Amino acid sequence: MSGAGTTKNLVTGKKVDWYTDFYFPLLNQWAEHVRTVTSLDKLIFVEPIPNEVYSSPSLIVSAPDKH
Repeated sequence: MSGAGTTKNLVTGKKVDWYTDFYFPLLNQWAEHVRTVTSLDKLIFVEPIPNEVYSSPSLIVSAPDKH
């Protein structure tokens, strides 16, 4: 059994992508929780880890600041 350095999903065998496998699902759960205590029409803004390349799902708008 591998430790924290696991790069493969032990069930599917596919390569683990931190954003799609962990970060985006966490953000979706957090947004659902926030909307249970606020109105459903609230916009929720989040950011990726600075200076990191990621694959953007279709519902996320990527607008990096190019200063």
